[in-house]
Amino acid sequence: MYNPKTFSALLCLLLSAPASVLSAPISQTQTLAQRHVHEDTDMGFNWGAGIPDGPDYNDAGSLSDSSDEGDGSDDFGSGVSHETDAEHGTTIGIPDGPSFNMGNHYHHSYHESAPKPEKEPEPTPEPQPEPQPEPEPEPTPTPAPPATEPTPPPPPPPAPAPPAPPRLPMSLLPLPLLLLLLPLPLLLLLPLLPLLPQSPLLKKCALFKSRSRSRSLARARGTERLAVCISCL
Repeated sequence: MYNPKTFSALLCLLLSAPASVLSAPISQTQTLAQRHVHEDTDMGFNWGAGIPDGPDYNDAGSLSDSSDEGDGSDDFGSGVSHETDAEHGTTIGIPDGPSFNMGNHYHHSYHESAPKPEKEPEPTPEPQPEPQPEPEPEPTPTPAPPATEPTPPPPPPPAPAPPAPPRLPMSLLPLPLLLLLLPLPLLLLLPLLPLLPQSPLLKKCALFKSRSRSRSLARARGTERLAVCISCL
Protein backbone atom coordinates (compact mmCIF):
# COMPACT_ATOMS: atom_id res chain seq x y z
CA MET A 1 0.00 0.00 0.00
CA TYR A 2 1.34 3.39 -0.94
CA ASN A 3 2.04 5.77 1.93
CA PRO A 4 4.32 8.81 2.55
CA LYS A 5 6.98 6.64 4.20
CA THR A 6 7.47 4.43 1.15
CA PHE A 7 7.50 7.51 -1.08
CA SER A 8 10.31 9.12 0.95
CA ALA A 9 12.25 5.87 0.92
CA LEU A 10 11.90 5.64 -2.87
CA LEU A 11 13.00 9.24 -3.24
CA CYS A 12 16.12 8.62 -1.12
CA LEU A 13 16.92 5.57 -3.22
CA LEU A 14 16.72 7.57 -6.44
CA LEU A 15 18.89 10.35 -5.04
CA SER A 16 21.54 7.90 -3.88
CA ALA A 17 21.72 6.20 -7.28
CA PRO A 18 24.38 7.37 -9.78
CA ALA A 19 23.44 9.91 -12.39
CA SER A 20 23.73 7.36 -15.18
CA VAL A 21 20.59 5.64 -13.87
CA LEU A 22 18.44 8.72 -14.43
CA SER A 23 20.06 9.78 -17.73
CA ALA A 24 19.38 8.56 -21.21
CA PRO A 25 22.04 8.69 -23.88
CA ILE A 26 21.33 10.91 -26.85
CA SER A 27 22.91 10.10 -30.12
CA GLN A 28 24.92 12.92 -31.61
CA THR A 29 24.47 11.62 -35.13
CA GLN A 30 21.26 12.09 -37.08
CA THR A 31 20.30 8.56 -37.89
CA LEU A 32 16.66 9.37 -38.76
CA ALA A 33 15.83 9.33 -42.41
CA GLN A 34 14.93 12.63 -43.96
CA ARG A 35 11.21 13.17 -44.24
CA HIS A 36 8.65 15.46 -45.86
CA VAL A 37 5.00 15.75 -44.72
CA HIS A 38 2.16 17.28 -46.71
CA GLU A 39 -1.46 17.27 -45.50
CA ASP A 40 -4.69 18.63 -47.07
CA THR A 41 -8.15 18.75 -45.51
CA ASP A 42 -11.30 19.88 -47.34
CA MET A 43 -14.78 20.01 -45.88
CA GLY A 44 -18.06 21.57 -47.03
CA PHE A 45 -21.81 21.48 -46.51
CA ASN A 46 -24.85 22.82 -48.27
CA TRP A 47 -28.47 22.46 -47.41
CA GLY A 48 -31.66 24.26 -48.45
CA ALA A 49 -35.39 24.35 -47.76
CA GLY A 50 -38.21 25.88 -49.73
CA ILE A 51 -41.80 25.71 -50.87
CA PRO A 52 -42.55 25.33 -54.57
CA ASP A 53 -43.49 28.64 -55.92
CA GLY A 54 -42.82 29.88 -52.39
CA PRO A 55 -40.02 30.95 -50.16
CA ASP A 56 -36.76 28.92 -49.91
CA TYR A 57 -33.78 28.79 -47.60
CA ASN A 58 -30.19 27.76 -48.53
CA ASP A 59 -27.20 27.42 -46.23
CA ALA A 60 -23.68 26.34 -47.40
CA GLY A 61 -20.22 26.25 -45.94
CA SER A 62 -16.71 24.96 -46.83
CA LEU A 63 -13.44 24.44 -45.03
CA SER A 64 -10.00 23.82 -46.53
CA ASP A 65 -6.88 23.14 -44.52
CA SER A 66 -3.35 22.51 -45.95
CA SER A 67 -0.20 21.67 -44.04
CA ASP A 68 3.32 21.17 -45.36
CA GLU A 69 6.37 20.25 -43.33
CA GLY A 70 9.92 19.45 -44.44
CA ASP A 71 13.17 18.73 -42.65
CA GLY A 72 15.63 20.11 -45.22
CA SER A 73 15.79 17.27 -47.64
CA ASP A 74 15.24 19.70 -50.53
CA ASP A 75 17.20 22.78 -51.50
CA PHE A 76 15.06 25.14 -49.38
CA GLY A 77 15.88 23.84 -45.95
CA SER A 78 13.36 22.79 -43.31
CA GLY A 79 10.06 24.60 -42.88
CA VAL A 80 6.38 24.41 -41.83
CA SER A 81 3.47 25.82 -43.83
CA HIS A 82 -0.21 25.86 -42.77
CA GLU A 83 -3.20 27.40 -44.54
CA THR A 84 -6.88 27.39 -43.55
CA ASP A 85 -9.84 28.69 -45.58
CA ALA A 86 -13.47 28.69 -44.38
CA GLU A 87 -16.62 30.02 -46.05
CA HIS A 88 -20.23 30.15 -45.05
CA GLY A 89 -23.23 31.49 -46.95
CA THR A 90 -26.98 31.77 -46.30
CA THR A 91 -29.67 32.75 -48.79
CA ILE A 92 -33.33 33.45 -48.01
CA GLY A 93 -35.72 34.59 -50.71
CA ILE A 94 -39.29 34.71 -51.91
CA PRO A 95 -40.02 34.12 -55.61
CA ASP A 96 -40.79 37.37 -57.25
CA GLY A 97 -40.17 38.92 -53.86
CA PRO A 98 -37.49 39.98 -51.47
CA SER A 99 -34.35 37.81 -50.83
CA PHE A 100 -31.62 37.76 -48.19
CA ASN A 101 -27.98 36.65 -48.74
CA MET A 102 -25.40 36.32 -45.99
CA GLY A 103 -21.84 35.03 -46.46
CA ASN A 104 -18.74 34.59 -44.28
CA HIS A 105 -15.17 33.91 -45.25
CA TYR A 106 -12.17 32.97 -43.15
CA HIS A 107 -8.54 32.54 -44.26
CA HIS A 108 -5.50 31.68 -42.17
CA SER A 109 -1.92 31.15 -43.44
CA TYR A 110 1.18 30.20 -41.46
CA HIS A 111 4.67 29.65 -42.79
CA GLU A 112 7.88 28.89 -40.96
CA SER A 113 11.27 27.97 -42.43
CA ALA A 114 14.79 27.38 -41.29
CA PRO A 115 17.91 27.88 -43.37
CA LYS A 116 19.34 24.83 -44.91
CA PRO A 117 22.13 23.48 -42.76
CA GLU A 118 25.47 24.04 -44.34
CA LYS A 119 27.21 20.96 -45.48
CA GLU A 120 30.39 20.14 -43.76
CA PRO A 121 33.25 21.09 -46.01
CA GLU A 122 34.94 18.15 -47.52
CA PRO A 123 38.33 17.60 -46.03
CA THR A 124 40.91 19.07 -48.28
CA PRO A 125 43.50 16.45 -49.05
CA GLU A 126 46.81 17.49 -47.73
CA PRO A 127 49.22 18.08 -50.55
CA GLN A 128 51.78 15.42 -50.55
CA PRO A 129 55.29 16.71 -50.68
CA GLU A 130 56.75 16.36 -54.10
CA PRO A 131 59.52 13.84 -54.21
CA GLN A 132 62.73 15.71 -54.34
CA PRO A 133 65.09 14.51 -57.01
CA GLU A 134 68.04 12.66 -55.71
CA PRO A 135 71.17 14.73 -55.83
CA GLU A 136 73.29 13.80 -58.73
CA PRO A 137 76.60 12.29 -57.72
CA GLU A 138 79.49 14.59 -58.20
CA PRO A 139 81.44 13.65 -61.30
CA THR A 140 84.60 11.84 -60.46
CA PRO A 141 87.50 13.87 -61.74
CA THR A 142 89.13 12.06 -64.58
CA PRO A 143 92.75 11.45 -63.71
CA ALA A 144 95.04 13.33 -65.97
CA PRO A 145 96.93 11.05 -68.31
CA PRO A 146 100.49 10.54 -67.22
CA ALA A 147 102.89 12.85 -68.86
CA THR A 148 104.37 11.03 -71.73
CA GLU A 149 108.10 11.09 -71.66
CA PRO A 150 109.55 12.55 -74.80
CA THR A 151 110.64 9.85 -77.12
CA PRO A 152 114.39 9.88 -77.14
CA PRO A 153 115.75 10.73 -80.52
CA PRO A 154 116.95 7.77 -82.44
CA PRO A 155 120.55 7.01 -81.77
CA PRO A 156 122.87 8.46 -84.33
CA PRO A 157 123.96 6.03 -86.94
CA PRO A 158 127.12 4.23 -86.01
CA ALA A 159 130.19 5.97 -87.12
CA PRO A 160 131.58 4.43 -90.24
CA ALA A 161 134.34 2.00 -89.57
CA PRO A 162 137.71 3.57 -90.09
CA PRO A 163 139.15 2.61 -93.39
CA ALA A 164 141.52 -0.24 -93.33
CA PRO A 165 145.05 0.94 -93.26
CA PRO A 166 146.59 0.84 -96.67
CA ARG A 167 148.42 -2.26 -97.42
CA LEU A 168 152.02 -1.50 -97.36
CA PRO A 169 154.03 -2.90 -100.13
CA MET A 170 156.42 -5.54 -99.16
CA SER A 171 159.26 -3.23 -99.94
CA LEU A 172 158.25 -0.97 -97.10
CA LEU A 173 157.92 -3.74 -94.53
CA PRO A 174 160.67 -3.96 -91.96
CA LEU A 175 163.31 -6.49 -92.67
CA PRO A 176 162.69 -8.74 -89.63
CA LEU A 177 158.99 -8.97 -90.53
CA LEU A 178 159.81 -9.66 -94.13
CA LEU A 179 162.14 -12.45 -93.15
CA LEU A 180 159.39 -14.08 -91.14
CA LEU A 181 157.06 -14.01 -94.13
CA LEU A 182 159.45 -15.65 -96.53
CA PRO A 183 159.44 -19.42 -96.80
CA LEU A 184 162.46 -21.40 -95.82
CA PRO A 185 163.72 -22.19 -99.40
CA LEU A 186 163.89 -18.50 -100.22
CA LEU A 187 165.82 -17.82 -97.09
CA LEU A 188 168.39 -20.37 -98.19
CA LEU A 189 168.76 -18.56 -101.53
CA LEU A 190 169.40 -15.17 -100.02
CA PRO A 191 173.23 -15.59 -99.90
CA LEU A 192 173.25 -16.60 -103.58
CA LEU A 193 171.06 -13.70 -104.73
CA PRO A 194 173.96 -11.38 -105.65
CA LEU A 195 175.51 -14.08 -107.85
CA LEU A 196 172.32 -14.57 -109.93
CA PRO A 197 172.27 -12.89 -113.35
CA GLN A 198 169.72 -10.19 -113.94
CA SER A 199 166.51 -11.66 -115.34
CA PRO A 200 163.78 -9.83 -117.20
CA LEU A 201 161.73 -10.05 -113.99
CA LEU A 202 164.38 -8.17 -112.04
CA LYS A 203 164.54 -5.52 -114.71
CA LYS A 204 160.97 -4.54 -113.85
CA CYS A 205 162.00 -3.34 -110.46
CA ALA A 206 162.97 0.26 -110.05
CA LEU A 207 166.05 -0.73 -108.06
CA PHE A 208 167.69 -2.33 -111.14
CA LYS A 209 167.06 0.47 -113.62
CA SER A 210 170.28 2.16 -112.72
CA ARG A 211 173.28 0.03 -113.91
CA SER A 212 175.79 2.43 -112.51
CA ARG A 213 175.35 1.19 -108.98
CA SER A 214 178.04 -1.00 -107.72
CA ARG A 215 177.74 -4.56 -106.81
CA SER A 216 178.49 -3.79 -103.23
CA LEU A 217 175.19 -1.91 -103.01
CA ALA A 218 173.43 -4.89 -104.57
CA ARG A 219 174.97 -7.22 -101.98
CA ALA A 220 173.95 -4.94 -99.16
CA ARG A 221 170.43 -4.73 -100.40
CA GLY A 222 170.04 -8.21 -101.76
CA THR A 223 167.29 -8.96 -99.32
CA GLU A 224 165.33 -5.90 -100.41
CA ARG A 225 165.71 -6.89 -104.05
CA LEU A 226 164.19 -10.22 -103.37
CA ALA A 227 161.34 -8.59 -101.51
CA VAL A 228 160.72 -6.15 -104.34
CA CYS A 229 160.74 -8.97 -106.84
CA ILE A 230 158.22 -10.84 -104.82
CA SER A 231 155.98 -7.76 -104.66
CA CYS A 232 156.24 -7.31 -108.40
CA LEU A 233 155.00 -10.82 -109.12
